[in-house]
Amino acid sequence: MKKIPNGQMTVYCGPMFAKKTTALIAEVQVIQDNFDDPKISVFKPSIDNRYDLTDIKTHDGHSLQKLTGLTVQPVPVDFDFTKVESNFIIIDEIQFFKENSFKSIMKILERECDVVVAGLDLDSNGEPFGIMPKILCYSNYIEKLSSICSCCNEEATRTFRKVKAKETVLVGGTDLYEPRCLKHWSEGMEELQNS
Repeated sequence: MKKIPNGQMTVYCGPMFAKKTTALIAEVQVIQDNFDDPKISVFKPSIDNRYDLTDIKTHDGHSLQKLTGLTVQPVPVDFDFTKVESNFIIIDEIQFFKENSFKSIMKILERECDVVVAGLDLDSNGEPFGIMPKILCYSNYIEKLSSICSCCNEEATRTFRKVKAKETVLVGGTDLYEPRCLKHWSEGMEELQNS
């Protein structure tokens, strides 16, 4: 078995429907298989209530709790992660968390806790999403995932919001969002502006 880690951060990012949460769950399973008695804490923002209030589920219904046996803690978007005593901290939907949560993540890395996160790197307007730019800058390992464009079946790197809305954060699934390539995302954004 490997020795307990020393403060590294791994990020899975990309648009919606790119299997980021699937990769996050797989990472947890790798940790469970390769470390002797790892202390793992799993978190998600409490505003993410799309598929389950107290579990992390993929868009196709796979449950982190069922696959790993771990409990998921829904927490406020300004949660202080320094309160957590673990060797591994797993966080889904990292883009929703606030600046003070980012600072607390940096502190737990300093105390040699490994952090694995998943989240959107860009919002539906094509802008860097929340704390994600800082998370990416301070990460040791980054895996940028993509999806399949809902218009042309080519690689999708953007998340397109199908409805006009002013707020950046609008939690939803296929009812509100779809993956698109840059060309079809741009065309869709233009159509929304002109509607």
